[in-house]
Amino acid sequence: MAPVTDGRVRPAVRVLSLAAAVLVGAIASELAAVYFLDEGGDHALSVRVVMKGGGEAAGLQVEGQTVSGRWRPMVAVNGARELRAAWWVRSFRLRASSDVIDAVESVEWRVRDGPVRSVRQEELAAWRRAGEGQAVLQGPEGTPGAGVLDPARYLLNWPPWGSVGGGLLLWPLAVFVLTAIAGLVARGLWQSPRARELLLAISGEERPAAGAEASGRCWLAAALLTVLAGLALLEWRQPLYFLQDDNFVQFLPNLSLAGETLASGRWPWFNPHVLLGAPTFDTGNYAISYPPALASWWLAAKVLGREAWTMEIFCIGHLSGAVLTTFWLGSRLGLSPPLSAALAVSYALSGIMLILGRSWIGVAPVAFFFPLLLVSAERFARGRPGWRWTVATGMTIGVFFHAGNVQFWFYSLLAFLFAIAVPLASGRVGPTRLVPLAAAALIACGLAAPLLAPQLELAQAMVRRGGTGGGIFVGLTALALPYPLASARHPNNWGNVHRELMGHFYYCGTILAIPGLAALALVASSLLALRSPGGFATANVWSLTAMVVFLCALGRQGLIWQWMSALPILEKFREPFKFLMQLHLLLPVAGALVWERGLGAANRRFRGAVFVATALLMLYHCAMARSILRSYYAQPYPPLTGRAERHALPVPGEPGGFRMLTLAVQCEVQRDAPWAWMEGLPTTYGRYSYKGYDWLVFATPENQRAHARLLADPTRAARAYGIRWVFLHDKLEAIDLDRMAPLDWVNTSPTELARLAPELQLQARTLGRDGHVTLWELPGADPMAFLEGGPAPVALAARMHGAGATVELAGPARDVDVVVNLLARPFTRAWVDGAEARVAADDWGRVRVRVGAGSRVLEVGYRTRWQRDLLLGAWLCLAGVLVALAWHRFGLRPGGLAGVRDGRELAG
Repeated sequence: MAPVTDGRVRPAVRVLSLAAAVLVGAIASELAAVYFLDEGGDHALSVRVVMKGGGEAAGLQVEGQTVSGRWRPMVAVNGARELRAAWWVRSFRLRASSDVIDAVESVEWRVRDGPVRSVRQEELAAWRRAGEGQAVLQGPEGTPGAGVLDPARYLLNWPPWGSVGGGLLLWPLAVFVLTAIAGLVARGLWQSPRARELLLAISGEERPAAGAEASGRCWLAAALLTVLAGLALLEWRQPLYFLQDDNFVQFLPNLSLAGETLASGRWPWFNPHVLLGAPTFDTGNYAISYPPALASWWLAAKVLGREAWTMEIFCIGHLSGAVLTTFWLGSRLGLSPPLSAALAVSYALSGIMLILGRSWIGVAPVAFFFPLLLVSAERFARGRPGWRWTVATGMTIGVFFHAGNVQFWFYSLLAFLFAIAVPLASGRVGPTRLVPLAAAALIACGLAAPLLAPQLELAQAMVRRGGTGGGIFVGLTALALPYPLASARHPNNWGNVHRELMGHFYYCGTILAIPGLAALALVASSLLALRSPGGFATANVWSLTAMVVFLCALGRQGLIWQWMSALPILEKFREPFKFLMQLHLLLPVAGALVWERGLGAANRRFRGAVFVATALLMLYHCAMARSILRSYYAQPYPPLTGRAERHALPVPGEPGGFRMLTLAVQCEVQRDAPWAWMEGLPTTYGRYSYKGYDWLVFATPENQRAHARLLADPTRAARAYGIRWVFLHDKLEAIDLDRMAPLDWVNTSPTELARLAPELQLQARTLGRDGHVTLWELPGADPMAFLEGGPAPVALAARMHGAGATVELAGPARDVDVVVNLLARPFTRAWVDGAEARVAADDWGRVRVRVGAGSRVLEVGYRTRWQRDLLLGAWLCLAGVLVALAWHRFGLRPGGLAGVRDGRELAG
């Protein structure tokens, strides 16, 4: 077989010029990171509004304009005396009623600890040009295009260039030096005959012969037994290993509600217990449309009688399946059975799959589906993708979309597409291969359409800042070395149990990871050194793909993340460390190929030793993988014992029930915290809470408007949203408000909660204390459903469920308006005695429905356009199948479209 490269190298000057191009790109990426991602946290802009006579600024909002032109509310600090914008601010504005604006005496603002700039009352008249009841202070003149080159021209808080120039150059210069050295060293190695022979041996694309079929089954069984032993060790050391963090407080409660709703004959669209009624199906977070998720719940809850085992069944089942799919991938890549088994063990038990998988339900499906995508990519490049490949690939991508997290799916799809793009770009396969790929895309979109269509509508409307989160730079040594040889913190410094072992979050096996890292370095440097690197890149497509994923996972240091975060849709994604789910497979794949190519046809026993060493190290890793991103210390869902916990029960004789509001630090994990009413746990206990734990839902315009109303007028808004019980935890009063203010990654920041407490306390009745929790009762709360129009709301009997709400009307004597205390959303619908009725939003954004005289039952539900989406999906699937069959009939026959380069392709 022809060598992958002729070994000719570029001149040294050419290598250095490429390194210089990397330097320019790195500087641009650093500037993009500061400009788009950092958002001026170290140079926050603070605003203080002084009212005439020292009065209160009731309902006054101060907003800052971001680089993109969007207005965001500032966060209160210093006991709500100041408001702070921890992002780059083009201008800021005051918004309130006209009488409040007229009562403003002066506005003071400053950048960080700089001088205070004051605008007196007589100078505020110019602000009101923006419109009635609104005041705006415009920043320096300038256009966004000019601002990219000189942001100081139009950003109020952009620092002097001298204070940021060093930081912008430090990392790019380090990247330049490393790139130049790597390119020159690789150039020298390729020029050495002996070194070139070794490099060609470990980077060739000749696929070694796989072992006998019987031997392969034995090694597959050994890999599966090793993984099951590791999972058993995890469960023995920490029972209910996978029921932690968000799985405990968010995913299982919602999945349980969905299962019970489905068992009652309704489709689980909705969760009425949190966030003033939260959609659950179309967010895609809870895998409701993914059959294995509901099957795991049914097996645990209905067959075994232990609902808490749902996550164990789901995760262990997927990780066991990952052994099969990863072993198959190894055999397709030409790995011998022992190395395929080692690859399967290292991926199924990798740190990201265990430590992140015990927190987020969407992680385990990645371990099963991502190897299947790589099998499809391998077959695309080496075989002739016929209709079976097209249908199988489309089904894999489409079903994978339903498995719980669109971001995990998208990152896997990016790696898959890159692995396909390399042979296309190098000319190894012709562009006609795009025909079956397009057919597979049609099938995938068709299967995903019932969930994809409403998700796109939801994403367009939601207010969510992406591009945040840490990369894996802090844990590079832990990729290949276990504790105590390497230790690292979490990329975001998460974790409250066994933080000293968090380095195993990054671990994917020493035996395969070290040669994998070497392969990445070889590929990167050789692309700089070789004169014609196309064949080399194609032969090492998996190492090249791993390198790109590695750079993405690094976050800001990888120089790609900040550009991704500036793209549409991707701008809403967070946490670059999530690319570890793909890297933990691609890196061992690169390492296994180095072993296979380097060992050649001999040393079969050594291959077995590689598996044994990998298995032992991964079992040790299981013993160390005890870190928890967030533990709530109480499992599984104990009965309520405290006095405060038992409140917020439905009051006898008062139909409909009421909501509660927990004033405590979000994500609090202390044992004495009122955890039972935080996050998604009200769902488990059948209570109703204003708060919740779903970033996508909280970012919708409906919830953002409701939250703004609560902050602007706490007492009236709390009553309108049915908040009767208020829980105040002592720790909220003790936090450092200035230090906590920038932490806007929680649904409700501690400073916002601190602003609510004093006003609510004036109106509430203290019922007592239970440990560190003070319980208040707020009188006059609106019921969950009531008749509107009288001197006081008339409560109606309402039953909330996973499809919406059922309200008993008792036959009113005339046409009346009924308010259901759920937020009116775009997909909210209503039926009165079976006939669809019009849904409107009242002044507080709640559902209002006009019902006729004598009406008996009002049904309020949440329905996407599922009939349209199903029909669209069916048409897309049909189109994909027809294109696949046409390709099989006309494109694969001799002389057809696929006949190009047949002499260079292997039979698929």
